[in-house]
Amino acid sequence: MEAIIKEQTRADQVYDCLRKNIQNMKTGENRLPSEDQLAERLGVSRATIREALKRLTHEGAISKIQGKGNFAHPSVFQFRNRIDLYPDFNQLLSHYGQVHLEVSLLGTQPSSKEFQQLFGEDVSYTMAWTYLVWEKPLIWGLFEFPEKSLIKTPTAPEQVTGLPEFGQTFLGKKITYCAMELNCGFNQQAANCFGVFDDIPLQCWKERIYDLSDQCVGFCRFYLHPTQLAMTITAHFDL
Repeated sequence: MEAIIKEQTRADQVYDCLRKNIQNMKTGENRLPSEDQLAERLGVSRATIREALKRLTHEGAISKIQGKGNFAHPSVFQFRNRIDLYPDFNQLLSHYGQVHLEVSLLGTQPSSKEFQQLFGEDVSYTMAWTYLVWEKPLIWGLFEFPEKSLIKTPTAPEQVTGLPEFGQTFLGKKITYCAMELNCGFNQQAANCFGVFDDIPLQCWKERIYDLSDQCVGFCRFYLHPTQLAMTITAHFDL
């Protein structure tokens, strides 16, 4: 490993260095040096090493075994579209190329059955979101929010730039997380957007949207392009 020069002793630089070394590891030769050894080799503090290791552990690239040390998992970096790491679709799709969000404000419409079960309301404020990469649609979604929850209504699609910003600006709430349920289904609007036949089953994500107080504030159903995109998740076990 090359030492980190003095001007680059930040944890993100150490992370980049460790990430590159992990990617080049061979199966069965994936045990990392100790924190002290890494700090000495890279010329940084143990606190900086720990911060970088914590980030890699969060990404599933490292498993820590009590009494044995840290073991790296280079295969993890081969997986694309990891929804467990990148719930923001702009970030998730960025490795494909230029991402563009196209928003259609559909206004008040009859609500879906899922929305009615969540909020007990027959109508909802509805928006269609399309994520495009190099103008090719890869993800299409339909958002529903209780109309009475809006503190103001968007007047132009350009006002909507992302879910957290929408929550803060139009709901007056900080949206903090989404609970996703994997499903499969048919949707004519999504099929038309993707340019495929409407009898082709589409991978679907149902999302419940929660604010900082842990209150459900909205519902969405996202569809993925059937031939161009699939989501992945890594699930790790306690060792």
